[in-house]
Amino acid sequence: MPAVTTLAGNEERVSKWRYGEVVLRNGRAVSIQARWWPRWGTVWGAMVDRVVRSLPEDECRFYYSFPRSAPGYMSLLYVHAGEKTYYRTFHQGIVAIDAIAGLHKARAIVCQVTNDRLNDRMMTRWGYVKHAENLGDNHYIRRLKP
Repeated sequence: MPAVTTLAGNEERVSKWRYGEVVLRNGRAVSIQARWWPRWGTVWGAMVDRVVRSLPEDECRFYYSFPRSAPGYMSLLYVHAGEKTYYRTFHQGIVAIDAIAGLHKARAIVCQVTNDRLNDRMMTRWGYVKHAENLGDNHYIRRLKP
């Protein structure tokens, strides 16, 4: 699959990808890669990732999708972060996801948070608010400026 090391100069290319993965290491994005299909997160998959596919120190991966069923919206599908991933690395992932959503002219980013380390205060700081309360209390949306 095609991959780039930075968004700068690759905006048009990345804006055509419906599914993708952002790899961050030591507070920097090292790779943005297209995917053939989305990377769905499940409880079982998260347990396997924690035990079998653990990441090196200070690395995390963000998986996103622009679903055909919801044009204008970006879905942050799964984030795989190691135990020793620093806040600055995770935050740079949020920044990269925002930039990719901007390239696609998305109206909002939606996600479901199932990690205890991501609390309401942190999500509010990043601009996310609770959404779809009928589906549970861990769904968030970040509306983007047009």
